[in-house]
Formats: sequence, structure tokens, C-alpha cells
Amino acid sequence: MSQARELEIVIFGATGFTGQQTCRYFAENVPLSETRWAIAGRSESKLKAIREQLGAGFEELPLIVADALEIEQMREMAARTQVVLTTAGPYSKYGSLLIKACIDSQTDYVDITGETPWIREMIDTHHARAQRRGVRIVNCCGVDSIPADLIALWLNQQSQQEWGEGLSQISALYKARGGFNGGTVDSMMTLADQEQLKQISQPFLLNPGEEQIRQGQPDQIGVRWDPFWWTWTTPFLMAAVNTRVVRRSEALYRQAGEVAYGPDFSYQEAAWFDEVAPLKSLALAGGSLLFG
Repeated sequence: MSQARELEIVIFGATGFTGQQTCRYFAENVPLSETRWAIAGRSESKLKAIREQLGAGFEELPLIVADALEIEQMREMAARTQVVLTTAGPYSKYGSLLIKACIDSQTDYVDITGETPWIREMIDTHHARAQRRGVRIVNCCGVDSIPADLIALWLNQQSQQEWGEGLSQISALYKARGGFNGGTVDSMMTLADQEQLKQISQPFLLNPGEEQIRQGQPDQIGVRWDPFWWTWTTPFLMAAVNTRVVRRSEALYRQAGEVAYGPDFSYQEAAWFDEVAPLKSLALAGGSLLFG
């Protein structure tokens, strides 16, 4: 395929907040002389502006003008490359046709979504066909949920090597800073508009088959004192995404007979603060619940 396709990677949504960061990263770390990549989006003028910002050496960087709501334009773009990296959300609005186009074109797909109800819909709609056509559709490849997924896998692999079995329980505590960009807020509002909050609360939403209705491992509600870490913990806003991804990975490894995880594996997440800040923890927990 590498010889048959004009490009190796297309960054779709290149003019957005995260898309621009991705372009800058590629410009600094992925030389055009070694990897054939291009940027894509709906506005040609904005794409040209991004290319100019990348500076010398990128004057010939290919630009692809394509609208996520036009299936033929998505197919044409996907057919030119081996992989599409898309930062264009909300994905329930701008991702569905692109996934279909990638499967049609036998092009691999990667995104940074955290919209678990939409991911569930895409799995139910496209998983079998993507598997038949040898296409990899990989969601949640941003902060949601690369750290959680890889750390859980790595810890279990280390446990297997050291003690001959995986871990039965992992609890992850996060400290976070910064804020939300417009695309993230838009994605959250889309979920609320579509009344998908009931799905979001399902701990095993992304697990295959009948495992979706498993019980247990509810998300943390309220402030808790963690005696092991000697700190206050509160609900972590991204836990409802990360935990579902980790549990899906565990289930897929188990179904494939590659059991890296321990029996009755449990994975939970929370946010943590200094032991001297219970009021701050309580305030953040209340804010998170109100925001939800």
C-alpha cells in the first residue's frame, strides 16, 4: 500500500485548535523527506495560512480541501493516503462519514474523540466490515485515553513478567491543569443535546457483545479520602471515557486469548489534591457534578 498511495498520513481538521498543534508537531518531528503527509480541512484559505505558519521547507506541503459532511469528498481524501488522523469534532457531527469513507477506501483511521456513545454506534455499525477489509479504526488517541490505556496495559505486562499473572485492580489518580478548547465544549454540548447521558454512565459501554450490560465498577461520586495515597480525591471529569477504553482493551485481549490482565480486572480513576485542600476538593467535586 505504501507504494500505491500518494500520501502516508493526512491530518484532517488541521485548522482547528488541536489540529494546529498537531501540524506544528509534525513540522518539528516528521520531515517531509521521510514521510509523505498532508493537511486537510474545509477552508482552503485557512489551510494556506497554516502552511505559511509552518515556515521554510513546507511551501510544497499538500493541501486537501474536503468537507466532512460530503461522503464523496471524504472518500477522495481517504483514497489518497494510508492513514487519516482527524481532530475535527464533535465526531458525532463530523466523524461518521469519514469512518465509512476510510473503510470503503481501506484506509486506517485515528481520532481524539471522547464521545463514547458515538464510538459505541460506530462499533455496532462498522466493526465487522472494518475487520473484513483489514481497516484499523482507532478512537480516543488523545489525552483521552492514551495515558490510561497504555499505563494499564504496561502495568499488567510488568506484573506478568514479575509474578506470572496480571493485576486484578488498578486505581489511577490524576492531577490536571488548563481548560477546555471550543471543540471539547462543543462535543460535551452535543452529548447533552442528544440525551446520551444514560449511555455515558454505563461502566462497560464499549465492551464487546453482552459484556456491555455487566454490573459493577461505578464512577466515583463525591469527595473521598484515600488512605493509601493519603490524599483527597474527587470525580475525574475524563474518567467516564478513560475507564471505558481500558475495560474494552482488557476485554479484547481476553477474547483474543492474549490475557495480559488479571482475573476480574477492575480499573477506576479519580482526581487528587493535596491533603491540606479538602475544601478545594469539595468545591471541584461539586463543580464537576454541576457541569455534568
